[in-house]
Amino acid sequence: MPSHRTTAHSPIRKAAAARMRAIGLNRLRPLPRSGPSFLCSRCSTSWTGAEADCFSCGLPATQEYSHPHAALQVLLIAVGRTPDFNPDLQPEVSR
Repeated sequence: MPSHRTTAHSPIRKAAAARMRAIGLNRLRPLPRSGPSFLCSRCSTSWTGAEADCFSCGLPATQEYSHPHAALQVLLIAVGRTPDFNPDLQPEVSR
């Protein structure tokens, strides 16, 4: 015996389910791009947009990335950190 009853769904429930599926499918679309990402290794600065000159030192960017998070990831690696790094969760070293 099934654990639940099967009943005919009303048109309102079918329409609501179709809308929820449509919302879920729309989330798979990529977000609109705001332009390339740039990195100035001299200033340790990253930015996204049409301007390729560093806003800190005024010199041209040293690197350009097509993905907006790639430049930030390079800076995090340069200082020895990753996005999931949390110093409060690191075990203390006994001396």
